[in-house]
Amino acid sequence: MSHATHFSHRFSDSSAASTGVAVIALSLLPMAVVAQLTIAVGGDKVAHALAYAALSFLALLGRRHFSTGFLTAAAICYLAGVIELFQSDFVRTTDVLDFVASCCGVALGCAGVAMVRLAFWSVGHRNERPASKLASTRRSARYSTSRLL
Repeated sequence: MSHATHFSHRFSDSSAASTGVAVIALSLLPMAVVAQLTIAVGGDKVAHALAYAALSFLALLGRRHFSTGFLTAAAICYLAGVIELFQSDFVRTTDVLDFVASCCGVALGCAGVAMVRLAFWSVGHRNERPASKLASTRRSARYSTSRLL
């Protein structure tokens, strides 16, 4: 792994960890404190979706393989469920629709990572030719130079 790649993975992991701490802290604060933030972003369900989309985007950006990305997304959904269950102990209410909104946010984060990876992959492979066309080009070039000699 190159130094730049290692730095980007480390940055993604540390950003995801700090975002996760912020999501947990906001999830366990009393609703009176968080009410102004949820109104500003469009409601409680939208706030759940945006928070978990940001968390999953940052957490999945550093994953190289599908299996580790899938396990990370499942762990984030599990975290959302656990937080939702514990909210009743912290002057909040437990709502199944909040969990659904959080899981939708995880799916949005996954889609965002897929789009970023597809964009970078397509930029990196824009000028490449398929191997079959490259081989036929070499054969035709060989035959055309042999005729000249």
